[in-house]
Amino acid sequence: MKFLSCRDAGKICDYVAKGDSENEVLSDAMRHGREVHGMEEEDFSPQMKEKMRSLIRDEEDYIAAS
Repeated sequence: MKFLSCRDAGKICDYVAKGDSENEVLSDAMRHGREVHGMEEEDFSPQMKEKMRSLIRDEEDYIAAS
């Protein structure tokens, strides 16, 4: 399992995107960004997606940091 914390991405929000792959985590995080934070598709530039991808942690790293 992989995780991306909304707080790690710079938002004051306790949501954590989860998935079995980086692509699943990114899809979950982008859906959350659109639905909760009012982000638009154009907000998810290739640079933003790469930054988000760099913040994804494996389960053991996520638990150790919590």
